[in-house]
Amino acid sequence: MLKYLVLIVFIGIFAILIRRDRVYIIPMILIIYSNINGLLGWEDFAMQGFIKFQDYGLLITFALLFLGLFALNKTDEGYESVVRKMPLYNMINIYWAYYFALFIFSIFAMGSVIWPVKMGRVFFYGIIFYLVYRELRSDPIVRFEKILNCLMYATILFGLCYIAYNTLGLDIYPKGAYESLEIGGAADDVKRNFSGFPMFAYYFIFVFTNRLIEGIGNKFINAAGLATLMLCVLLMLTRGTLILTVLMVIFLVMYRRPTLKNIKRLGLLIVLLAIVIVLIPYVAEGHYLAMVRRFEEFSGTGLTGARNFDVRTREFSQILKNVLDFDPLFGFGFTLASAFGYTSFQYHGGSADNGYSNLLGVTGFVGLGIFLMVITTWFIVNIRLQALKVEEFSKVNFVFIIFMLGAFMNGASMSYMHTYVLFMTYDLLAYSFYMHKSKINSTLSFNANSSNFA
Repeated sequence: MLKYLVLIVFIGIFAILIRRDRVYIIPMILIIYSNINGLLGWEDFAMQGFIKFQDYGLLITFALLFLGLFALNKTDEGYESVVRKMPLYNMINIYWAYYFALFIFSIFAMGSVIWPVKMGRVFFYGIIFYLVYRELRSDPIVRFEKILNCLMYATILFGLCYIAYNTLGLDIYPKGAYESLEIGGAADDVKRNFSGFPMFAYYFIFVFTNRLIEGIGNKFINAAGLATLMLCVLLMLTRGTLILTVLMVIFLVMYRRPTLKNIKRLGLLIVLLAIVIVLIPYVAEGHYLAMVRRFEEFSGTGLTGARNFDVRTREFSQILKNVLDFDPLFGFGFTLASAFGYTSFQYHGGSADNGYSNLLGVTGFVGLGIFLMVITTWFIVNIRLQALKVEEFSKVNFVFIIFMLGAFMNGASMSYMHTYVLFMTYDLLAYSFYMHKSKINSTLSFNANSSNFA
């Protein structure tokens, strides 16, 4: 019953939003990719077990891109000539050309299209880049903000659901707990569930932090949103990501010129985080004790002696060995690794616990190198956009890029382009838009001065 209610509400909300502005098709697809943030299972509303629920987002994307080929009103926004010259834009095109070539290779290697589709589907969710590009290009700043606000409220809602699951024991996620931790004493056992964790929680932690420091938007929403999502991070019980998130929040606060107002707002932020930390033992005693015990493991064995470190080190070594033996350049592609006699931690040749080994196993050293070039060119565009000092989002995106590269060590989710494509596309279009605008203004100013001189 719950799955039907979730789907009906979801469709109803976005039917209204899309009638107002077509740009809302982007957050709709991204939320579909999240299985409406864990409230639906992969097999819910599936077709013959072959098309999973998430895949509807990919089918909608392909359908809209195909229909766009026949659009009668194909306008060029003027600044797109700047975009097409950008190394980031060209690297993204190379990235997708490589993935499609790898997909064809995988079909020939497996002698079938079924397994390449099953193994490659999540990697291709990021093709939404071309749809995001099309929807943002008319006014990248305003339209990006519309998408961001939509995702912001959705992320807060999913965060509240996740807190209710962990603190009240509401069994709302069809995917079972990843593991159950025995606490003992009066505290109940703690269930760790990753499927319901808000997909864009980390990004909006940085957004809310930035807005509190800069005094942007509604203070209550910013404070409540930050507290909600930080609590979600704590409840997930992932030590490395928790440490990285806190460090990046501190870095974001320091990554600006200090002013008296900013110092006061920083004090408010510290008080807010302190309140969250103090309340945790009362609202989630089991999670608090579980997190303490997980950190105590470091004191006894050190970082390199921790069980997770050992497991992931062995996993990376196995993937590297497999790739070097099978095909170091192109990896296993979107094939079933066991079909070629290799032991793998996933059906494909990659990993769920490390983004670098995931890309290495599936796309080889060539694919990993292309990915790193995409991120490098994005980083350069972001720095240049920040230097213009004309908008507020690039600083948050900058911190998110650094966070993303660090989070790779603790999970593979960020190795899929759909998790960051919106922010990358914004930086690309916003920088090109302002550079083009600057050139036009300079030309007009030069012509005006020339006329006065004449």
